[in-house]
Amino acid sequence: VRTARFPDSLAKLFALLRACDELEVDVAPARICQDVTIVPLFSWYNAEFDKRSRPDPNHGHDSQCVWPLDAQTQLWKWLLKLNEVHLRPPNQDTVLSCSHFLPLATLPFDSSGKAAQAMGCEEIEDQLRLAKSAAHVYGHSTIRSAQVHGGICFVNHALNLPSEEQAQPDGPLLLFDGMKGVVAGK
Repeated sequence: VRTARFPDSLAKLFALLRACDELEVDVAPARICQDVTIVPLFSWYNAEFDKRSRPDPNHGHDSQCVWPLDAQTQLWKWLLKLNEVHLRPPNQDTVLSCSHFLPLATLPFDSSGKAAQAMGCEEIEDQLRLAKSAAHVYGHSTIRSAQVHGGICFVNHALNLPSEEQAQPDGPLLLFDGMKGVVAGK
């Protein structure tokens, strides 16, 4: 939605990042304790994530977003480009990465209708592997899962909507234990 203060969604994103900076909320990679670094990844979906149907530019997945570049072919590439400076951690820390969108089409998600076209971006996986991530937490899917693929634990601990059939989780999921390392999915 356009406003005088936010002419497009990128202006809104940058304002949000400035507000986080002013409030001292970390949104960039950071070492959170000895030998552990969190690497958040900017991302957007790539309609080619859906292997069953052709991308539909008329399907309004995010009709409230107003992008100054093509959301189907350029936005996801531009956001991933923002991550490149952070993909080679300078130390041997255990890296825990996260993104909003799914990094693998083999992870569980609701694939009904055209939903898969706005579900993920497989190029996120390339970046988390460059960052040497031991575990990756992703969102956007309402299906809880912890699976290991290629040595990396992929975790979604969705809290779900009350109308959904899946039982509510008991609480937060332990992803990393300082003595045992990555524990989710094991």
